[in-house]
Amino acid sequence: MGFESFTVLLTPCDESPLQRGQDAGSVARLAEDIQRRWPSVRADDLERDEIAHHVRPSDIFLFSETEAGLYQMLLQVHHDGNASISLRFALCNPRSVYAPFCAMVSWLMECYQLRCCNLSYVPPTDSGEDFCDARVVAEALTPSMDENRRLWQLDADMQEEQRWRPGEALAWFVRTRCVPA
Repeated sequence: MGFESFTVLLTPCDESPLQRGQDAGSVARLAEDIQRRWPSVRADDLERDEIAHHVRPSDIFLFSETEAGLYQMLLQVHHDGNASISLRFALCNPRSVYAPFCAMVSWLMECYQLRCCNLSYVPPTDSGEDFCDARVVAEALTPSMDENRRLWQLDADMQEEQRWRPGEALAWFVRTRCVPA
């Protein structure tokens, strides 16, 4: 969750089946449901291996890579028994990643009665408030996605589009800015 990515966190609303009493098996079934509905979604072993020292055994990493772009998901069970899903994409992805990203967020919110929290920079023109209405995902998130993408392009001095994971975008930035030639 940094300047190189756009991230949302989905947490249970009051009536969510992902509220209380969730365990590793619940999260595994959720991952199976997602993969059954969205064939482009696969296990993200690369991300799991990259941050292995921060991973709990029940954490499940998934990603979707299509011509539209690449986005990642992290499914977790917390100590209070609630499950959460974070979704993110590197801001260097083509803008076309917005549609599948928002479709996934909407589907998850609708199916599992989840609340969406934008963890990225929210422009002053947005309220930035959490919401539970799956019908407004694209409308609510697109201004922030556009502004974060614009800021990435300025900070990274990068206009070209790459279907990278956030870690790859950050590594590129560090390599081109901080490592002597």
